[in-house]
Amino acid sequence: MTENYAANLRRACNTRPSVALICREIGINRQQFNRYLSGQTIPSRHNGERISQYFGVPEPVFHLSPERFERALTEQRRPVTQGLVLRNAFPGDLRRLRDYIGYYEL
Repeated sequence: MTENYAANLRRACNTRPSVALICREIGINRQQFNRYLSGQTIPSRHNGERISQYFGVPEPVFHLSPERFERALTEQRRPVTQGLVLRNAFPGDLRRLRDYIGYYEL
């Protein structure tokens, strides 16, 4: 179980620029986060929820097999523009915005 969590957390971290940035944005001590990555320990419920919210997947998904986690991670990605209406942000020629239509990851 700890091995799956560590492998899945490492996979999720590979979607971001750096582990240091992740720790700063989540607000978790880097040394403690390294223990999660190495499989020495799993996070408390509180930290586990913070990590899962950051990556946008439910906390129990981190305990799945790496193959199932990979599928869940890609399925859970949502467009950044969810709830955002671009035509209100850019009035005028909406045809010029067509190049920007798509899904974006935070």
